[in-house]
Amino acid sequence: MKAKAKTEPFDLIIIGGGAAGLSAAVSYGRNCPGKRFAILETGTIAGKKLAITGNGRCNLSNLKAEGYAVTRSFFESLGILLDADEAGRVYPMHRQAAAVRNTLMAAAERLGGVFLTGFRAMDLL
Repeated sequence: MKAKAKTEPFDLIIIGGGAAGLSAAVSYGRNCPGKRFAILETGTIAGKKLAITGNGRCNLSNLKAEGYAVTRSFFESLGILLDADEAGRVYPMHRQAAAVRNTLMAAAERLGGVFLTGFRAMDLL
């Protein structure tokens, strides 16, 4: 999604388009409808490392992790069903990290997020 004119400020800029930044973008978009927000990413695409995590299977959590129920609920609300292996590691049922990245990016855009790739935050006021 292209950003609107440079004269229109964003209500929020999320620095970093990794797993945490994408999750924050989805949460912000859900909780602040109508607000303008951007995800600032230095690379050419957000979530690049997420797409290869867990040997491409995307280990999202552990059954014993604090906050696991919240994590599970978040991903399932996006349509990503989870499954645990015998060691308690939690993966998306389809075991495809790229699909998780694509789902997070699509949700952020659908909620009004704008991806600004190839940019680096140089200063914070």
